[in-house]
Amino acid sequence: MLQNILNSEGVTVLNKKQQGSINGGQTCKITVKLSNGQWASKEFDGFSEGAAGSSQANAVCANQVSTNELVDRCFYDCSYDGIG
Repeated sequence: MLQNILNSEGVTVLNKKQQGSINGGQTCKITVKLSNGQWASKEFDGFSEGAAGSSQANAVCANQVSTNELVDRCFYDCSYDGIG
């Protein structure tokens, strides 16, 4: 079956480097304010596209605030919302 797929028209086999650079979904930047007053931000790939990804990022923030005693506040900014 794999040979049938590989022999299909328009199929390209990716090398290891190309495979490693594939990111599905949208990017969301999560920013947290720590209890010591410092801020930390990081961008994460792989959230669902559109509003669903924003909802997932919101859930990540809510989870951080409720379960991580070092996090006072959390903000998310996704591609769908227009990062920046």
